[in-house]
Amino acid sequence: MMQKTMSGSRSPTKRWLTVLAVILLVIGVSGWWHLLSARLSSPYSPGREAAHVRTLARELDDGAGADMQAYFPEGEFFTWVLTGLSAGRLAADGENVDQNMAVVTAAVAATGRDEVAERFGDDHRGVPHGAFYHGWRLLLLVQQAAVTGDDGQLAEVHDEAAQLLEALDAPGEPPLTSYPGQAWPCDLVAAWAAVHQADRLTPIDGLDEATDRLLAQIDDWRDPATGLIGHAFTTTDGSSVSGPRGSSQAIINTYLRDIDPGLAEAEWASFTQQFVTREFVLMGVREYPASDGDKPGDVDSGPLIAGVSLSASAVTLGAAQANGDIALATRLNQEAELLGLPLPWRGVRGLDGRAFAFGVLPVGDAFVTAARTQPYGAAVDFVRSNTPGILWWPWFTVASIPALLGVWLLVRSRRRRNP
Repeated sequence: MMQKTMSGSRSPTKRWLTVLAVILLVIGVSGWWHLLSARLSSPYSPGREAAHVRTLARELDDGAGADMQAYFPEGEFFTWVLTGLSAGRLAADGENVDQNMAVVTAAVAATGRDEVAERFGDDHRGVPHGAFYHGWRLLLLVQQAAVTGDDGQLAEVHDEAAQLLEALDAPGEPPLTSYPGQAWPCDLVAAWAAVHQADRLTPIDGLDEATDRLLAQIDDWRDPATGLIGHAFTTTDGSSVSGPRGSSQAIINTYLRDIDPGLAEAEWASFTQQFVTREFVLMGVREYPASDGDKPGDVDSGPLIAGVSLSASAVTLGAAQANGDIALATRLNQEAELLGLPLPWRGVRGLDGRAFAFGVLPVGDAFVTAARTQPYGAAVDFVRSNTPGILWWPWFTVASIPALLGVWLLVRSRRRRNP
């Protein structure tokens, strides 16, 4: 009787050990599965990107644009534009054309609303709402017209591009502003790139001559210490710039190739040399050059981890693809999958979508998806042998701990069952 009572008292403990062991094994196997998925993921996967766009479209319909506006001044506009660009590129690749073009149409309409445009002010030379707004929206209009071939849309692209070019190419005038009294080189590069993309659909008079004048002027935008294009103009006449930052360098290097491939190649080599890094077990893009020390993040960079900006790293994924640097694009994509914790999420039809981190920051998904759908450029001639990779072994080691504990508990439980 005593032996039976003692055995009965041990039974619940054994069962709980077994349950705990199974839970730990599931956690361990799930961790390994996530790590292997990230390690093997490719920079561009149409089905994966389409799932992100489905979720973004649903979230935007539910008011995500206004939510993102609370995070930073361009939150709503950028979420719509980047989602529309991604959808348009997927449609151009033949991926769910009707569904994706409906997203593009919605993005064009949303970014054209007065309450969105008026946030950028109206005191800009030649264009109502400045370089940032008109440049990025023109990129979206070009993508739409490139897929549809609609005459009315092509005419709108031509008129927008011609008006923007006239304001951008103004010798003797200060740089075209994005907000009244404020201008950024990265916004000007994106705007010039939009005009060049428009020119491939519908020729823009005077673009070649204007581009020559731009290329002669760009050296005035450079930071003397690094030789890179600066982050912001610090004087209204554009005679001085602040030092380069990863968040703006990523945009510059995404679109500079549209303007001049030779310049883009040299800029890309210098940028990656000074900003691409590996800190601890992470690799990514610094927000500031290492020579600047540890500066805090802000609304443009987001939180910094050992100086690395997740937003700059995400956008640089697209820049790497635009510059044909497939090795760097692959590594940055793997890190996005590793840290983003992607999960099936709300799409047009239930859980047929995809989102990072439970969909809490749609603009982050929009940046990554736009980067992944960025068209590939021609392969670059140089190979950066010092491009850091992700240190995978610490991640797999940590992921193994729960599984090993689970195995140990199962063995211990079995030994207790068979003394």
